[in-house]
Amino acid sequence: MYNDSRCKINDKMNIVKTILLRWKESIVLTDENKEKLFQCIATVIDVDCKNNKPVKFTTPTLVKRAIEFSPNSVYTLYMKTCDEVFKFISMLLNEDKSKVALAFVETYAYGFFNLRNYDFSVSVERWLKNIAIDVVKNIRDKNIK
Repeated sequence: MYNDSRCKINDKMNIVKTILLRWKESIVLTDENKEKLFQCIATVIDVDCKNNKPVKFTTPTLVKRAIEFSPNSVYTLYMKTCDEVFKFISMLLNEDKSKVALAFVETYAYGFFNLRNYDFSVSVERWLKNIAIDVVKNIRDKNIK
């Protein structure tokens, strides 16, 4: 699942890397930083998310709508999961400030591009954490080479 969207995402990640250079001094996920990171994710997945509003739908409905890139559904899934996914990625990368934000954005980009593959066997948060493991592995492999 992780490799399916690699080309689409790699092209956009260069833009995001430039944006995140200004943010790498901190790995604290404040409300302001959540919004900044969401804007990076929206850039990668080509979703117009200027007026984000959480919506109250069941998870299956949110997922169905997010598959179609409904901005408010994408935003709601992100806000429901971002704190724990960010902590998880920080732990995996030993809080390496230069990589956490980028891995976070990449995780969500792959997650949203591959949401059609989500089968509800685990929570959306757990599913994103599984993607994060692949993203972090890829980052570490790049550093070894």
